[in-house]
Amino acid sequence: MHNKSIGMISTDSGRSELNFSEKNDCTVRALAEALEIPYLTAYGMMLGSGRKRNRGVRSLAVYNTVGNRHDRPNMTVENYVKYIANSGNWIINIRGHVFAVVNGVIKDLHPEMTLNCHVIQSWRIIEAKS
Repeated sequence: MHNKSIGMISTDSGRSELNFSEKNDCTVRALAEALEIPYLTAYGMMLGSGRKRNRGVRSLAVYNTVGNRHDRPNMTVENYVKYIANSGNWIINIRGHVFAVVNGVIKDLHPEMTLNCHVIQSWRIIEAKS
């Protein structure tokens, strides 16, 4: 049973408004949502860190420049958001995917798909707009 107090917002982080065709951009979307910056700004940051167009990235080291890393909490996303990432801005890494959590609300294309996955690592954003 899922905790109804965990908010979820399905979003492409502004990509569709740009009429921008991009695949495998979860790293860009997570950065845009967590930093509360425009999609294109986050896209440029990820290009600067080595991301190629329409390609995912293996290294998430760019997130170390914007947040404090937390490794291997051994929790599901649902519990992590409920007990740890319930305030502030976060980027959460699960196997093969990253997404943002802002004040306890999961922001991703398909946020409901992440709840039972295990968190590999996360970054609490040092400074976002809000």
